[in-house]
Amino acid sequence: MTIRQLLNHTSGLQDYWPQDYSFEAMSHPTTPRQIVERWAMKPLDFEPGTQWQYSNTGYVVAGMIVERVSGQPLLTFLQHNIFEPLGMHPVDQDLAVGPGFPIGYRRNALGPVRPETPAAPGWLYAAGELAMTASDLARWDIARINRSLLPARDWAEQETSVILADGTSPNYGLGVGIRDIDGHHAITHTGEAVGFLTSNIVFPHDREAIVVEVNAWFGNAQGTIARGITAILHPRGATDEAATAAARALYDQLRTGRLDRSLLTANANFYFTPEVLHDYQASLAPLGDPQSFTADGPPEPRGGFVNRNYTLTFAGRRLSIVTYAEPGAHGRIEQFLVNPAA
Repeated sequence: MTIRQLLNHTSGLQDYWPQDYSFEAMSHPTTPRQIVERWAMKPLDFEPGTQWQYSNTGYVVAGMIVERVSGQPLLTFLQHNIFEPLGMHPVDQDLAVGPGFPIGYRRNALGPVRPETPAAPGWLYAAGELAMTASDLARWDIARINRSLLPARDWAEQETSVILADGTSPNYGLGVGIRDIDGHHAITHTGEAVGFLTSNIVFPHDREAIVVEVNAWFGNAQGTIARGITAILHPRGATDEAATAAARALYDQLRTGRLDRSLLTANANFYFTPEVLHDYQASLAPLGDPQSFTADGPPEPRGGFVNRNYTLTFAGRRLSIVTYAEPGAHGRIEQFLVNPAA
């Protein structure tokens, strides 16, 4: 297996902590070596590179590699190379216990909220030992947006999804998820420690980031808050209305034969040959103005684009339009196909 496979969770190493609770062994101190000996020396769950499966074990091994190569403890290396340059002040989670630190909470079913007992030292290590404020994590997000601290090519590498042996993509890069959220390109990850949950979403093209931290590992409050903030930053209705208006404008251009090619990607411009434009105009112009032009369902991600479909009604007939566009409010059109509606 490769270091890259450790970081993108395709190594095949069995995850030592898939549970959302502290299992019995976590009440006793451990070391990275002990985690490796118990979980990383088992037979692999699959051949490296053939599947994607989140593995905290892979990050323990990666942390040990950093220590071996740098000759420094992992947190010392991170402090000198990441935290100090960015003005971050994280704390080892094992030490973030007692007066001055937040208490993590748990809840059993619908029972009372109770303080959670932290894991014994050593269990979080490179898989999740950093405790920090939301503003500290935001400093890392700002570095991502600005492409600072690390070379821009390294940020791009981290944000590029792995391709599995069968050609499929799990939409996961080097330690981050890659998503389309309501037409906006997003780099995401959640965090979990004993009694704590976080959500971190970065919209690099929009130069926005959302950091939510809660001291409870039940109820998904961090996800609810993050979605609420996202809805404020990117109101779905406004984005969809703008996209529908743009689709209607492009339809009107096609039926009149006057196409603004700056609205299209290179592929769409290749598709709309003079012959195609002639057929669109000749067949659509006689229909006149549609009686209605409505979106069919919410937008959906597909192949790096946003899929939006529309239905047009005329007297006695209906048409459907299938579109793909680049993410964002002003993304160019990749596809604009008009078909008879079923």
